[in-house]
Amino acid sequence: MPQILPGLLNMQILYRNIRIYLPTSFIEKRFGSDNFADYMRKAPGTYVHVGSTDGERTAFPHHNEHFDIAEDSLVYAAALAAQYTVDFCSGKTEK
Repeated sequence: MPQILPGLLNMQILYRNIRIYLPTSFIEKRFGSDNFADYMRKAPGTYVHVGSTDGERTAFPHHNEHFDIAEDSLVYAAALAAQYTVDFCSGKTEK
């Protein structure tokens, strides 16, 4: 029998913290299912989907043979993770 992935639900407090860095349209409270939900069973977290399209050339879903990440988008994802980490460690986020 295939393994069924659990639904992914962001923790409310972490969701509120991360929203200050992103417009509402960039983050969802829940996602269908994802392997990340297994990680969140062990440790609290927030799942943020960072888009990686660069127009028609890369506008294909993951696991599609034509998918090609727009590497410029990685800068935004790294900056988000770094800034949130600094703020969390310095006590600037809600706990």
